[in-house]
This record gives sequence, structure tokens and C-alpha cells, in this order.
Amino acid sequence: MISLKGKFILIILVFLSFIYPDTFGQNNADSLQHIIGQNNVDSLIISLSSKSGLKRYETLSQIATHYLLTDGEKAVKYAEEALNIAIEFKDDRKIALSSIDIGMGEYQRGNYQEALKGLETAEEIETKLNDENSINKIKNQKAVVYIAMKRYDNALELLNQVMAYNYQKDLKASYAFTLFNISIIFHEKKDYDKALEGFLKVLEINKTSKDPNKELTAAIYSNIGNIYFEKGDYKRSYFYKKTSLDLYKEINFRNQIANMEMDIGLSLIKLQDYSQSLQYLNLALEECKSINFTEGIMTALEYFTILNIETSRYPAALKTCNELERLSVSNKDTSNLVKCYKMFADIYFKTGNYKPAAVNFKRYIELNDIIDSRENKQKSLELESNYLTAEKEFDNKVLRKENELQKVKLSAENKLLWVISSGVIIALVLLLLLIIQRKKIRDQNRKLEVDIVSMDKFFSIISHDLRSPFLGFAGMTKMMAENIDSFSKDELSELSIAMHKSVNNLIRMMTNLLDWARMKQGEFSYNPEVIGLREKVSDNLALINRLIEQKGIEFILEIPQELFVYTDEEMLNSVLRNLMTNAVKFTSKNGKVSVSSKETVNNFVEIAVTDNGIGMSDELCKKLFRMEEKVGRKGTEGEESTGLGLLVCKQFVEKNGGKIWVDSKEGTGSTFYFTVQKAR
Repeated sequence: MISLKGKFILIILVFLSFIYPDTFGQNNADSLQHIIGQNNVDSLIISLSSKSGLKRYETLSQIATHYLLTDGEKAVKYAEEALNIAIEFKDDRKIALSSIDIGMGEYQRGNYQEALKGLETAEEIETKLNDENSINKIKNQKAVVYIAMKRYDNALELLNQVMAYNYQKDLKASYAFTLFNISIIFHEKKDYDKALEGFLKVLEINKTSKDPNKELTAAIYSNIGNIYFEKGDYKRSYFYKKTSLDLYKEINFRNQIANMEMDIGLSLIKLQDYSQSLQYLNLALEECKSINFTEGIMTALEYFTILNIETSRYPAALKTCNELERLSVSNKDTSNLVKCYKMFADIYFKTGNYKPAAVNFKRYIELNDIIDSRENKQKSLELESNYLTAEKEFDNKVLRKENELQKVKLSAENKLLWVISSGVIIALVLLLLLIIQRKKIRDQNRKLEVDIVSMDKFFSIISHDLRSPFLGFAGMTKMMAENIDSFSKDELSELSIAMHKSVNNLIRMMTNLLDWARMKQGEFSYNPEVIGLREKVSDNLALINRLIEQKGIEFILEIPQELFVYTDEEMLNSVLRNLMTNAVKFTSKNGKVSVSSKETVNNFVEIAVTDNGIGMSDELCKKLFRMEEKVGRKGTEGEESTGLGLLVCKQFVEKNGGKIWVDSKEGTGSTFYFTVQKAR
């Protein structure tokens, strides 16, 4: 459906109509064209030569606003010059507005960390100015950046704050925009029912307002069309995209007119109405070329290629795909280039040209791997930035608290001039509050120190512990791919078994890593219920049965059938799976592993996972369950281990009100104990 660049323009457009309601709206139907009109911005740029001071600032800001919809790089350029003038005149409000323009320009370019920096600068200034309305508008835009970064929890946290403020102040337009963003989150998370419910509610609010916002209405219809397309309901997608197109034509927003025409063309391809699809795609391509909309031209060429493949017009498909490849290379657009290679492979395969089909499919795989690698690196950088952002937000909270205390203290000093006795009481109260506040700050600092250790551990696992098994797996697959004809059947079987072990190990490591990260972020929901313990152990035993058989290990289950516990099922599964897998991992061939239980005081059940494996020294046992210690070691068959699984176990057991500990002797074996509540 709508291209990535088109989505940026769409969200920025809605945000502009929210930030500048006097500029956008039904009473000024040509205002959008005024904002994006090239002739208008050219005249503004020319006029800069005769302007200075604050007049130059205003013109630079207008130019930056224009480019927010078309060219993020230019938007940032003009907004930065405007910012320098605002700093020179020490005008905090203008500094904040220029910082917002810089943030939105970086967002349009896809530089999300830089976007957050600009918006956070503006938020700090508006906080000092105590402008709650502006603060909440900035929070809304920060949420939009978080959505693009797929940090949905951060986005929802901000949007819920803004929703509460809008409801309290009865700001219907702001409420609608905030609900629009929340609906986008549900859409991105594939929760289509909630997304549709939200978009339709925004539509109702907008339609019943005194001055309905056409840009917002058009954006809603476009998003609803996207949802129905993803659900496979192409008729409804066509209807909503056509409605959105008609609205964009009314306000003459040419970029979005082209985007809607392309989306309609794609829906019609799915509906097999090829002749009408061709008409819409021709209109879109002509529109894109007339406004020099390069991203739109590439999207149109992609859809033309899809149409030509669907109608078996393979020479025409090669022509449009070749043109798309040329533009992708010249614009360094890897996302479109990877689509080209996939479509080339499809065309050549369907025409019986298997060698070029294989060559292009290989290019597709290789480039896709490069893109994935870049995205993973970016995610790691974003994780590090998340911590820095959280630390900065904590500092801001402390600063605000200290400012509040300072205000109260000044007020107390004024009262001392009138009533000495009252002043003494107030001073004592303030002193008590200050002591309490400092204690809170110390506690929060200690928590931050723990979080820093946690984050260091996280990056250590990503950069080292996960890298090695991935490289090993990549090496095996490369060896098979390059020497497939030279391997015997037995050798291939041996390699396949090794690869299967490697994949299973990677899956276990990634599962623990994700569970730990979700727990640290507070995303792991706690839902205790009554569970049959023996049945649950048997379920998890089935998952590792292949490992047990490969080592010839005797497994003993000593849990009564009638024993039930009260705990979270998903967390119990994770604890059992980790402890049982570790027991097998560190037990030699033909060894023994057992899981037993006994009831204890205070209505708890003690579960023991015992092995007669290699055991651990007292020194190593002391390091277990501690984030700052590195305890990973290899199993008896060279199985990889990070130690993260035990950290996950500790968090999950304690979350359910239990305890976990270990009793081990080197060379003899280990027993891991944990407790859960018995069902009443």
C-alpha cells in the first residue's frame, strides 16, 4: 500500500494540521497547496536576501514548514538557521518552535534519534515556560517518532498522558489527533479491530466539530483502506482509498493524490480489474513526474511491474523493473532495489530463464541480509539510546522536583517575615520533604546503577554470546552451499544434525533474551492460575525429549498426579524448561536427571531439578543469579550457555512469590530448587 515516505508525509500533514489549526481547515481549502506550493517557497527563498533579524526568522520558519512535507534535509537546514537567530535573540518560544521543526525534519528523513533530540529540547523549554498545551503537543509528536521506531510502549505511555490532559481541558481536536496516533499503534501491531474502532471514533469527532479538518479525514480513510487491504478485503480497501482520493483532490494535495491513485491501482490488481488498475497507475505516474515526486515514481514502477507480471506481459515487466532498478541505484534506495531483484527472479523463473532467475534471487537474499544486518545494528544503537533517554528523563524529573521544592522554600521564607512560628513549622516540613526527596533520589540512583549493569549484560550477550553461534551456523550453511556436490549422504546427515542442534541452541538463547528484556521493560503480564504440576513438567519434557534421547539420559519424574500449584503458566513453563534443559546440558551421556516435589510450610511447594552431571564449584554457585557476573560455560557436548536463563528463572520465580537456590558439588552433580504457591 502507501509507501514509507508517503506514510511520513501523511503523519506530518496531520500533525501540522493539529499544531497550526488556523492554517489548515475547511475555511481555507487552498491553504495546504499554499504550504506545499513550489512557487510560493521559491519566492520566500528569494526574499531572504533582503531580510534580517526576526523577520528573517519568520521566513526561514515558513520555508522549513514547507519542506517538512517534501524534503526533510532542506527542512532541517532552514530550521537550524532559524534556530540560530532565535538563540541570538534569546527568544525561548522561537527556540522551541525551531527545535520542533528540526525534530520533524529529522523524522521525515528517518533519523529518529535526532528527531527525539529536537523534540526533547523543545519540551525542556516549554516545561520551563510552564506551557502545558505546548508540552502535550510535543509529547504527541514524540509518540509518533516512537511509533516509527516500533517502541509502542513508550508511545502509548506518552499518548495516555496527553489523552488525560485533553480530556481534562476538553480539547477535542487534540483528543482526536492523540486517538489517531493510538489507532496507528494498534494498526502497526496488527490489532485491526481496535485500530478500526479508533479511526472511526476520530472520524466521528472530526465530523461533528465546528470546523472539520479535511486533511485528518482523508488520512483516516487512507488508513482504514490500508487495514482492509492487509485483511484481504480489497473491495473495501478500494472504497476507502477512493474516498480519501476525492478529499485530497478537494485540497489539491498532489503527493497524496498520487499515493492514493497508486494504492487504488494495487487494490484493483488484487481484484483482477487490470484495465482500470492501469488507468489509475498511469494517472499516478504522470502526477509524480509533474511534481518530481521520486519516491512516488519508484512505487508506481513497482506496481506497474506487479501488474505486468499478473497479466503475463513479461517484456513490459522487465522494462518497468529495469527502470525501477536504475532509479533505486541512483537514489541509493536499497529497500526498492531488493524488491527489484525479487521481481526479476520472478519474471525470469516464469519465462523459463532459470539461470538469471537464480542469480537475481541470490542478489535478493544477499541484499536482504545486508538490510537486516543494518536494522539489527540500528536496534542495538536504539537500545543504548533508550537507556540514555530514560536517564535524561529521570534527571528532568529530579530537576522539576528540585524546582518545586525551591518554590515552596521561597514561599516559606516570605511567610517567615510575617509569622516566625508558622515559618519554623513550614521550614521543618520542608526539611522533612527534602530528606524524603533525597532518599527517593538515592533509591532511584541505585536503581539506575542496576539498570546500567543490566544494559551492559544485554549488550554483552548480543555482541558476543549470540554472535558466536550465529557465525558457526552461517559457516556450516556456507560450507554446504559451496561444496554440496562433494559431500556424501552420511556427511550431509552429520552436518544437518549439527545445524539442527545449533538452531535449537539459538532458539533457546533468543527466547531467554527476549523473556529477560520483556521482564525488564515490564511487558510480561502476570496471570496466575491453578495448574497441574506433573502435567506441566511432562509438557516441557516433551520439548527437550530429543536432547534426552541423544545423550541416553534416564529421566525420573517424582511428582504426584493430584498436586496443583497457583502460578503464572507462561513463567512456570520458562523456569521448568530452563532448569531441565540445563540439567541435560551439563549431564554426560547415560546420566540421570530427575524432577521431584514436596510440600512445605506456608502453603508452598518445593520443586527440585537434580542431575548427576559435572556439578559446580562453590565459587561458581555464588556467581549464579547475579547480573554483574559472567557464568556462561559449555555443556558436556559443547552446548553453548550464557547464564541468562537462570536470571530469567530468578525473576519469574520471585514474581510469583517464590525463591530459587542451588546445591551443587563439582564432579557430582547439581540440584536447583524453587518454590511456588500450592493451589488452595
